[in-house]
Amino acid sequence: MLAAVIDTNLLISSMINPYGFPARLINLLRRGRFQIVYCREMVEEFIAVTERAKFSKKYGITKKEVNGLLKILHGRGKEIRISGNLRLCRDTKDNMFLETSILGKTKYVVSRDDDIKRDLVLIDELSRHGVEIVTVSQFLKILG
Repeated sequence: MLAAVIDTNLLISSMINPYGFPARLINLLRRGRFQIVYCREMVEEFIAVTERAKFSKKYGITKKEVNGLLKILHGRGKEIRISGNLRLCRDTKDNMFLETSILGKTKYVVSRDDDIKRDLVLIDELSRHGVEIVTVSQFLKILG
């Protein structure tokens, strides 16, 4: 089965706009079209953002909705333990996605983060591990 790491901001976006590309991605995940690979640190980041009072107040997203997405993540995903020692990205918080992808042997990291998408040295290093950085729309096309 095709496996990918999905940037946390896309999980958040899927909740904010149920009609956007990130929400389409989560619907395909729900239907078993691919496997999401994640680490504990990614889940912690997702929970931290969604627990902010500003977040729930601004977007009206309930704890039940957050738990629903976490249930999909755990049910359709594979958790990888990372060391936190990988240092490829300028934004050190993004290294967890890259290390998860390498250790989880995924083919794709799906992100809209320019720190990841436009860093040629990082892209080259990931390609040595068989990992490609793609946007949500590119990944949706790959999934057909």
